[in-house]
Amino acid sequence: MLKKSISKTDNIKIKEALLRLIGRTGNEDALPLLKEYLRSENQEIKMASTQGLANYPGDEPKDLLLEIIESSDDNRIKKIALKGFTEMIKYSGERNPQNIE
Repeated sequence: MLKKSISKTDNIKIKEALLRLIGRTGNEDALPLLKEYLRSENQEIKMASTQGLANYPGDEPKDLLLEIIESSDDNRIKKIALKGFTEMIKYSGERNPQNIE
């Protein structure tokens, strides 16, 4: 369902918004979908995917965020990844989807 919603629209702004929100769900389908959109040629889509990973309630994307910090050429994306990474380290265990009401 998540993938269908994003792939249905050609509107970049809607895709960006959906990618940011999908990360917050903690849904098991969210991480593969966000990883897929990290490979986009569009920097805004990459940034939204990174934000989705940073918003993820668990710490599963921590290693991927670190990889983005180390490899991205876009300082905006690095900043988002760094913020998400530090939040995951800071609140490790507290951001688990089961702990969110």
